Amino acid sequence: MAELKTFTQEEIVETHGDMFLYRDLYDGFHSKLFDRAKALIEQGEIIDRIEYGDVKAQNVQTPYIVVNISKMIVDIPTLFITRSMGKLQTNYPINEIEDDEDFNTDEQHIEGTNDDTFNSELFDLQQETLDQIEVNSNFSKWHGMNIKQWQIDGGIVAVPEFINGQVKLSFKERNVYYELEDGKTYQLRYIVERGDDKYVHVHEEVEGETELIGSHTVYSMDDNGDLIEVDDEEIIFDITKLERDQLHYILKGRKRTLFVYLPYSPTFMNKYGRSVLIGQEGKQDEVNWTMTRSSQIFERNGKPRISVSKEVMERLMDVSMERYGVDNKFDHRDLEVTTIDEEGRSLEIHQIDISKIGDISYVKDIIKMMLMETQTSEKAIDFFTSEGSQAQSGTAKFYDLFLSIMKAEQMRDEYIKFIQQGVENCMWLLNQSNPDVIIEKPIIVQKDMMPVTSKETSTLNNQSYAAGTQSLEQTVRNNNPDKSEEWIMEEVEKIEGERTSQDSMSLLRGNMSGLNFNDNIDEEDTNPVDEELKEME
Repeated sequence: MAELKTFTQEEIVETHGDMFLYRDLYDGFHSKLFDRAKALIEQGEIIDRIEYGDVKAQNVQTPYIVVNISKMIVDIPTLFITRSMGKLQTNYPINEIEDDEDFNTDEQHIEGTNDDTFNSELFDLQQETLDQIEVNSNFSKWHGMNIKQWQIDGGIVAVPEFINGQVKLSFKERNVYYELEDGKTYQLRYIVERGDDKYVHVHEEVEGETELIGSHTVYSMDDNGDLIEVDDEEIIFDITKLERDQLHYILKGRKRTLFVYLPYSPTFMNKYGRSVLIGQEGKQDEVNWTMTRSSQIFERNGKPRISVSKEVMERLMDVSMERYGVDNKFDHRDLEVTTIDEEGRSLEIHQIDISKIGDISYVKDIIKMMLMETQTSEKAIDFFTSEGSQAQSGTAKFYDLFLSIMKAEQMRDEYIKFIQQGVENCMWLLNQSNPDVIIEKPIIVQKDMMPVTSKETSTLNNQSYAAGTQSLEQTVRNNNPDKSEEWIMEEVEKIEGERTSQDSMSLLRGNMSGLNFNDNIDEEDTNPVDEELKEME
């Protein structure tokens, strides 16, 4: 166990960067990030309701305009990838395993799973194990969060864990992951608070030539970040949530860590990866500033103003003083009493041309640069589309979103390998107690990233089936993605049954016709009367 002396915020930032800045950028808390916004808020010129609420905003009319392009940059590939992620499937279905007799389903049990799941009805231990890991890990909930956090922070961690006796793949923030300089020691460091006391829980794994050594250690941390190892078992068990025999472990035959780290766009200079939003801060500030300044100009100059002659103004002031005791409270009915100057003018309405306010084309140029730098298709946010929408085929949509889809596909490949490695580590742990569980990187079913109409989907699938490049079962499944497996298999049986519902004569002599009913003898060649006379002779 590598002893840890200190653990400060400066060390976290030095290793993982200021990832909290990019979280605020994504969440839209821009008024506390950018100096120009802070200055305007301090001067009372604008207000950010997100940051300061309605109480402070009640006397300020101009809001701080946040056009959060940073959020779009993250959310667009997340949407594509998340909707295309399917279920886990084994590479070893039961009918491909040679030693089928080794699988005694009546007595089968997997540590880390519910016994009720693995009863006498179990027919595929390997697939059921993957299904259980998928349920325990709650992938349907975590995929979207993982992909967002991976882009925002620049990295994400996965580690297999036993929770309440069940194995699952848990996901952590990048700032808990550390690789030590010896190249074989890896740590997950968690800061845990208990009242006024702070602790650091260190989960360490050391790779060896023939084994993997793991341990859990708890340190108390003072205000300076200095650490002292804790010996009190009650505190250790409370912080780690582990049993005594789980604090230290040795995995024989395992040569690499169970921790899986996925960096976003790593480089030699930054092997931990970098946020997708790095370098976008200044451009995001300029977009917000330009839109807010346009809003201020409109607030001050966009409303209609009335101008009157000097005589009219003096008359209104006199009436206001007599009626209300002040000279600036005017009643619109008093304007009926007025005078006309020498040129015949009495009252005029002035309003500036609000179409000239601001510089939207400038904002568009900045946004375009942000999209270019982050490989995001312009059409993906519909910022440059004309008013109204037109029907498009799936192919047309694909080319409109080509850049974003190309980026999303590359990201999906990296993320799938990350999940596969994590699930393989879960299988490795299960194999220690049940050798029948095969250690594998499972298949992750992938669906289309873009939605298409049911008619288009059905046409493409039917063409594939007619060409012989796709099975009937897969065709039915693709055409009915919301149906259960039982419904799909019943539908396949019905289709095959209707195909083979022919009598023996049809199978031997083709489909029914008039000739079939006459045993393929032409009526012109036979005469029943002649046949009867022949028999009498």
